[in-house]
Amino acid sequence: MNSRRQLQAAQTRHDILLAARRLFAAQGYRATRIADIADEANVSPQTIYDSIGSKSAIVAALADGLEADIGLDELIPRIVHGDDPRDVIAAQLEISRRLVSQAGDIQRALAQGAGEPELRELRAAGRRRHHSGASQVISRLDTLGVLAPDADRDRLTDSLAALTDGETVLVFVDQYGWNVDEAIDFLRRQIERELLGP
Repeated sequence: MNSRRQLQAAQTRHDILLAARRLFAAQGYRATRIADIADEANVSPQTIYDSIGSKSAIVAALADGLEADIGLDELIPRIVHGDDPRDVIAAQLEISRRLVSQAGDIQRALAQGAGEPELRELRAAGRRRHHSGASQVISRLDTLGVLAPDADRDRLTDSLAALTDGETVLVFVDQYGWNVDEAIDFLRRQIERELLGP
């Protein structure tokens, strides 16, 4: 059973993460200082360092639970075992939609802090996982026999990874004012045209 101190420490960590997430969303990663997070969470800066660590460690902690939060376990079987090529593609895009809808603020913080080694590696690991997911989609579509026989599978994987990347969706949302569903629907049509033909 957890002691009162352990429960208190867990609650403090939770409060710090929520405060940081609110501030990152409101003023951006770069503009947010540890002192700001401490004020927002009602703790001392030292408590943040003791509980979580640096600002980049806070973003890493926020990103850590994303896969469970977006229901990745529910979507993977649709990709790996799906029989409908359009649904396989839709499942890959649903991951992107959920990430941007539920954690676009964390993705923006990761992008803004990309110069920091810890966050650079976190982003690189995320990109590798995303590219692996795109490879699974291409592999499944190949198994279903819907890809052109002469299509370069590596190029298809790269283009699918780029088009389903959360940062691609955020370009539509942040720079062009589209909503997430509009961006996802547009990308779905482009991907289906490229992979499945007209």
